[in-house]
Amino acid sequence: MGQLNIIVADDHPLYRSGVIDAVSKMPNIRVVAHAENGMKAYQEIIALRPDIAILDIEMPILSGLDVAKKVLGEKHQTRIILLTMHKTKIFSRMPCNRGFRVICSKTTPLRSCWSALYQLIKAIPL
Repeated sequence: MGQLNIIVADDHPLYRSGVIDAVSKMPNIRVVAHAENGMKAYQEIIALRPDIAILDIEMPILSGLDVAKKVLGEKHQTRIILLTMHKTKIFSRMPCNRGFRVICSKTTPLRSCWSALYQLIKAIPL
């Protein structure tokens, strides 16, 4: 497997740093950019064309959900992982119904989120 490029976007600096740190330790993964708001995340996705974007659903300027809709609507190949603080079934099912790849609650054990990330990685043709 070749190296996969990832963008991480979250408006909480401590959480964003933690995700970057954890993802950077995974084999064959390179974090190529990070963003503190949805607009910057969208701009980085367009400029860098990463394999995966890990986006917080609720961010300033553009929400992660809006970024994901734009990216998928423009037919980019970037896979999307959405992070949320919400646990309700209706909210957590909504993105899946709109074509988003993975959604993880920020309260989910890290091992489960990384399992979802590895499943997503397996689906990327290299």
